[in-house]
Amino acid sequence: MTPERKAHIWRWVAIVLLVALCGSGMNSARDAWPGATTSAQRAQVAAQVVYSTAGLLAAVALAARWPIARRLFRIFAVAAVIAAGLAPVVWGETAWWTGVLAAVAGAAMAWLIWLAFVRGDRSVVEEAT
Repeated sequence: MTPERKAHIWRWVAIVLLVALCGSGMNSARDAWPGATTSAQRAQVAAQVVYSTAGLLAAVALAARWPIARRLFRIFAVAAVIAAGLAPVVWGETAWWTGVLAAVAGAAMAWLIWLAFVRGDRSVVEEAT
């Protein structure tokens, strides 16, 4: 398999993962917003909307091979970690350390998608330089 073919496959793996996760996140945020009664809950939903929007835009940018794809992915990753860390604390009223564990899990998820993203994004970086 050629390096170009591998990059193409990895690019589409990252796109599918981003679209699935961010589509689900946007749907969940839409359902959660009416029940968000505290500022912390609204902040968590806002972070969820940000990661969903940035992730979907990153998927489009990666598919179109736009150089802005990596910046959008970074916004997605930061917002996803924040949303993951806040969710169990503000919605489940659990201890702060469960939020830390959830944030670590969110970071691991973003890192795994990043691995596919970078492997699929190599052609974009090479074209931009």
